[in-house]
Amino acid sequence: MVKMLIKIKWMIKPQVLFAFLIGLNVIVAGYYLLHKEGWHVDEQLSYGHSNSTQGAFFSAEVDSFFVSGIKDIHNHWINGKDFHAYLTAQDDERFSYIHIWDNLAKGVHPPLFYALLHTVCSFTPDVFNKWQAGGLNLIIFWLTLIMFYKLSRCFIDNKWLAMIPVFLWGFSKAGFASVIYLRMYMLQTLFAVCLIYEVIKMIQENKADKKRLFLIFLYSSLGILTQYSSLIFSFIVAAVGSMILFYRKNWKILFCFALIMGLSAVVLFVVFPPALDVLMFSSRGVKATTKAHELYQILGDIWGLFVVSFYSDYHSHIFEIYFQSLLGIQRVWDILLFVLVLLTGFIMYRQKNNKFVLFSVLVSIVILMNLYLVLFMPNMVVFNLRYYMLLVPLVALLLVYMFLTFGRLLHMRSLCLGIICMCVLLINFWRLDFKHDAFSLPLSDETKNVLNNVQNKNVLIYSNGFTFIDLAWVLQSTANVYLAEDDNDPSNVFFDENIKEALDKANYVFVLNSNASKNKDMCYTCVPEKREILPELKPYVRNVYSYRSGVYNFDVYEVGKSGVTDAEKSI
Repeated sequence: MVKMLIKIKWMIKPQVLFAFLIGLNVIVAGYYLLHKEGWHVDEQLSYGHSNSTQGAFFSAEVDSFFVSGIKDIHNHWINGKDFHAYLTAQDDERFSYIHIWDNLAKGVHPPLFYALLHTVCSFTPDVFNKWQAGGLNLIIFWLTLIMFYKLSRCFIDNKWLAMIPVFLWGFSKAGFASVIYLRMYMLQTLFAVCLIYEVIKMIQENKADKKRLFLIFLYSSLGILTQYSSLIFSFIVAAVGSMILFYRKNWKILFCFALIMGLSAVVLFVVFPPALDVLMFSSRGVKATTKAHELYQILGDIWGLFVVSFYSDYHSHIFEIYFQSLLGIQRVWDILLFVLVLLTGFIMYRQKNNKFVLFSVLVSIVILMNLYLVLFMPNMVVFNLRYYMLLVPLVALLLVYMFLTFGRLLHMRSLCLGIICMCVLLINFWRLDFKHDAFSLPLSDETKNVLNNVQNKNVLIYSNGFTFIDLAWVLQSTANVYLAEDDNDPSNVFFDENIKEALDKANYVFVLNSNASKNKDMCYTCVPEKREILPELKPYVRNVYSYRSGVYNFDVYEVGKSGVTDAEKSI
């Protein structure tokens, strides 16, 4: 068996195998994208903020999506096509980018991903589907696999073994989720991997020509223009890289490196001036500032560093995110993992391994960035993998490198190590059921029936805040939509005379049931229990159904007294 594998190794060039595996990886990711059924509310905001020239949100308090001259669209019947216009690039909106800057001044993200998505949508005007953002993510995924392999080769000299961390990530839940989740995180991951590669090469060679310095500046700038958390990532990379150059007394490269990393942060505020207001005064910015103040108070304590390092039980939770998304492992012995990392570094130091510095740099960046994410990023339960996506490839590389280090310490041959790793990859992929993963947003049969039934019908919506944006992809196929003004009490709204009048014209009523993300144990792929028909609605409705989406769950009522056929209603 071993002799046959050796023959195959000599017959197939590593470049050929790598190209084949990349193609296969992209095809499988496309297969899962094909089977993605529902839409997360933030995915719809990706399209809305990219394409809407009439406002970022359907909320007069934030700004308003202006339709038919109406600023506040609550308590008015509006055409379902207005939701379609919100999600799509219309013929007269193609390749128009100014509105993106206006929209994101009210949002919480920089503009690069949205500009790219709007470009794709401009080539397919008046069309809304998952392949616009999904196709963009697939291309970015392909580029990330290539750059990740180049990074892996910096650590692993063997061309065959260097593929293992690449496809450990590429064929994992984290890799597929990066593609399937139609947000900017796949693009952020690409620039993170590219930046780390160029910085690692600079440290490895202890020099950097103008091309390398320009690429470091470019990847850092583009990452920051993709996601605000990349601003912290670039700062950490700059700090760790500068410490190595300072220790080596490489003053020239240190000055150039620190300067371009600082300039890459300035680019954000030059290209997107509202960034400062967003970072300081948006809802996310205020939360981060509040957490920073709490952290400052913790650090004032003599035990502050210890408390921060083991902030609640989050360190265990973070390890679970990585291991579950890479290997499907639910529980991790985090203390043992800490020991293994330290032991690997110690072994490399004693052996005078020339990769020791690179390993230390990568470990430092991962630890520091995780510390930031744990302390400052919002908790979105299962969807909080999104915030760690840029680090998952780096963690995969560290895990494989640690395994290879211990394997060689035990005098295991490269072929044997490769076979073990490939078996782990195959078992992991065989166990993966990503079509039913939360990021694929599978829909129940009942939800699918609701989607079919509301097409070309009049729909009344009652939900807290503007959570109804989660329904935008559903409402685009309806005839007309009435948004009841939010008074935070669903039981009172139906006593309003205007609402009773709207009920007479409505075919279906959506009422917010729950926010799945508030419950840590909520099953994102399950249907919530149906409530009984609200007493105030009993004179008007005859059936109640459950509609489950990625974040928000709704009760859907069919208007019409029991036993009475609901006639077509017109506005």
